Amino acid sequence: MSRDLINVIRNFLSPTRIIGISALKGYNLDDVYAIIHDVFCGCGDLM
Repeated sequence: MSRDLINVIRNFLSPTRIIGISALKGYNLDDVYAIIHDVFCGCGDLM
């Protein structure tokens, strides 16, 4: 039963993307801005 519950939870969790960034050196901050744009974009590309 617990295995079935874990599978159901996996199916309904939102996708997660881990990004390595450096606030000190500014590495990959463009990726963070692009992901934020994708999340809040109202341009209709996701439809």
